[in-house]
Amino acid sequence: MSTTPAPTPPPQCGPWSPFSPCDRPCGGGVQSRYRECCGVCNPVTVQTRTCNPQECPVNGGWQMWGMWTQCTASCNGGFRGRIRSCSNPAPRGGGFQCQGPGLELQACNSGPCVIDVNGNWGMWSAWSQCSQSCSGGVRSRTRLCNSPPPQGNGQMCVGSSMQTESCGQPCCTPKAVSHNCFSNQGPLLNCNNEGPMKIIAVQECRDLSDNQCIAAPYKAQMLSTLCDGQRYMCNTNNACAGNDIAKIRIAYQCC
Repeated sequence: MSTTPAPTPPPQCGPWSPFSPCDRPCGGGVQSRYRECCGVCNPVTVQTRTCNPQECPVNGGWQMWGMWTQCTASCNGGFRGRIRSCSNPAPRGGGFQCQGPGLELQACNSGPCVIDVNGNWGMWSAWSQCSQSCSGGVRSRTRLCNSPPPQGNGQMCVGSSMQTESCGQPCCTPKAVSHNCFSNQGPLLNCNNEGPMKIIAVQECRDLSDNQCIAAPYKAQMLSTLCDGQRYMCNTNNACAGNDIAKIRIAYQCC
């Protein structure tokens, strides 16, 4: 006679405990509850559920300031501004807004307005001293762009600020005449109206061909008052008198 096994008795489990507090205040957490069971294998003794699924609050943060705007005026004072956004991060989930201003203003272009004026030349300066005492010299003069000077976006003066020109009288070329002391007349000193005569030197010469001369500067003073076309006679008291080769040489300028 066969025997039938006795039915398995239902598990003997106690009541569930209350759910535990949520393990997160926001953003999705978990709650758990427990019970005790006897007389059954692998009884379900723990249950869980999600909790606080709402988004966690995030406080707002400022982005970097943007570029300054163009000034509202080009002169006499204006303003420019720049902004920043509360998006780094943006507030969410009940978080706080950014603290402080999102707009900044600044004064700009406070200088007075200037009317555009084109420059004009002032008077020429006096000529500078000639660079040479005679032919081939250069002198210059200058002027300034200050009558009036350019202002604002006005244009500079047109033309050169300096002028140059050649200067210097033609250079005097010394002339020279010689005379034998035994002739009746002295050498003719003639400038042909080229300019006033100026005696440079008078020399007593024993041999003009060899240019062996003895300077006699005291005679230059005697000749300094000579007029154009006059002659100078030999000084009979000079050291060459009585010598048939004695001569005098006179150097002079006409300027």
